[in-house]
Amino acid sequence: YFSQRKFASQKERSQVLEQLEDQEIDPNGLESEGTLIAEFYLSRPEAEARDLPLHQLLGV
Repeated sequence: YFSQRKFASQKERSQVLEQLEDQEIDPNGLESEGTLIAEFYLSRPEAEARDLPLHQLLGV
């Protein structure tokens, strides 16, 4: 998970928490802490992944 940004207002925070609850997504430790959270998925062709491994792509 990646921190995207802080909520712009208490109203936005309440709306997001309500939407997550409606989708049965547990916000504890994530959005409940006051930050919008993003999930990141990387999809690449197999040859590209082989030629440039993830640790090199991310520089770690």
